[in-house]
Amino acid sequence: MEQHVEYADEIDLREYIEVLWRGKWVIILVTLCAMLSAAVVSFFVLDPVYESSTVLTVSLPEQVQGDLGDPVIAGVIGGTPQAHARLIESSAVLQRATGVLAAQNVRTSPRALRGMISAKVVGDTAKGDKLVEITARDKTPEGAKAVADAVASGYLAFLSDLVSTRLSSLRETLGAELARRSADLEDATKELSAFMAKSGGQRLIEQEIDAKTVLLANYKGENARLKVEAKAVAESLRVLESHLKSTPEKLPVKKSFSDDLIVTSKLEPGAAILTTEELNPAYPGLVTQVALKKATLAELDARMKAGNDAIAALSAELEALEAALVESAIQEQNLRERLEATQSRYIEIATQLQSLAGREPHATVRSAVEIVAPASLPVEPSGPRKLLNIAIAGVLGVMVSVFVVFIMHYWHSTQPATVAR
Repeated sequence: MEQHVEYADEIDLREYIEVLWRGKWVIILVTLCAMLSAAVVSFFVLDPVYESSTVLTVSLPEQVQGDLGDPVIAGVIGGTPQAHARLIESSAVLQRATGVLAAQNVRTSPRALRGMISAKVVGDTAKGDKLVEITARDKTPEGAKAVADAVASGYLAFLSDLVSTRLSSLRETLGAELARRSADLEDATKELSAFMAKSGGQRLIEQEIDAKTVLLANYKGENARLKVEAKAVAESLRVLESHLKSTPEKLPVKKSFSDDLIVTSKLEPGAAILTTEELNPAYPGLVTQVALKKATLAELDARMKAGNDAIAALSAELEALEAALVESAIQEQNLRERLEATQSRYIEIATQLQSLAGREPHATVRSAVEIVAPASLPVEPSGPRKLLNIAIAGVLGVMVSVFVVFIMHYWHSTQPATVAR
């Protein structure tokens, strides 16, 4: 019993083939009707379609990024070939293409034109191919060629308008910046001139430093001379003081009295002798010399102190002058650097503006995008593909007729059971 149920559940291919054989005329008739209908539509209903292609060459991004000088222009003209292909199908380009066609008395809209054209990159883009193909389809060969040419011309016109707008904006921006830089340059020149006229620059400070340096050297030389002289005076004073110390102020003298006469040279025998002290005649001279030496030494010390004070004051003034010289040098250097930077930027902007003045939008576009294969007049229509349409209709007819046959078999096989019930 289990084996019988298993066989009953299996697909009976023989039964299916018998069903298809019994419905063979349905399959044949449906397939023939489908193929006949496709043939009638393809040969007598559908209009012929002609295709014409235009090929553009575009520069790769790395080839134009550094030459255009504007990120917007470089981003569009220097974009990838795929970006160019997408841009060709944009509304802005198709709007310009309709204007070109309108000049040829061909009325259409950008929406209708979008269904008539396609753009694709030709070749292996991994190898850096730079070709973009624009394909146009129309009912007539002339129309297809006109549409392809119009789209290519509209794309070049779109790029030219973009470049022209951007170049005008760049010229205006650079002109305004050049005017600002010119004012900055004038201000920097006046500021440097005013600084030089007010302070005399570093020259006057250097001259004052030189004069005070000479004066300081003179003071130091004078102090050195005074120090040597003071040392000699001090040494002489030391000798005098030593000599004074060893010289007695008074000397003992023996005297004899005779007839109220004092005889000191020779003492007579039996004369009265008196011993007294008298002022040493050499002592006052030594005292006077010591006093003079001390006065001279005090004078030298005072002069040396005054010289040291003058040296200290001059040193402080020199330090202040050197600091002022450094500050003046830094300020002057900053002013000159500002002036040089402003001049450099002014020259750079003037050079850019001069280069833009001689740049022509169409030449800029042609340097990056160029038509290498203009559209040609198609000889034979590219569609409709009649045999392919008939073949597809035949396959669809077979599929539909087989489905119909199985539906009919199912309907007839289940109808009696429904009646009996």
